[in-house]
Amino acid sequence: MGIVRTIMHVYEAMEAAKAKDKYVGRCDGMVVLTPKQIRILQLTSEFMKELSGSFAGRDTEPLDDDMKRFDALMAELHHPGITKKEYDAGKRLLTHPDKPIGERYT
Repeated sequence: MGIVRTIMHVYEAMEAAKAKDKYVGRCDGMVVLTPKQIRILQLTSEFMKELSGSFAGRDTEPLDDDMKRFDALMAELHHPGITKKEYDAGKRLLTHPDKPIGERYT
């Protein structure tokens, strides 16, 4: 199972848990770990809205071979402690860890 399909299933499971259990709260992002990096996926992004809308209640196997959605997912991932807008603006290096989150990167 590919990463896009896995994220779709985790998202569906989280939404199902929220619907059934009043103690499951809101989640705005998902942490994606790889052997070399940690990234954040905002669950309110247009990518996630499109993905969940297109595959809710459907077979997700086609996601394994969907390179367009894979590329879109990779473009949505950003560093922890930085907003997607800052990441898109080219900020990557943690140069001021003592500053507030929005001001840590250059």
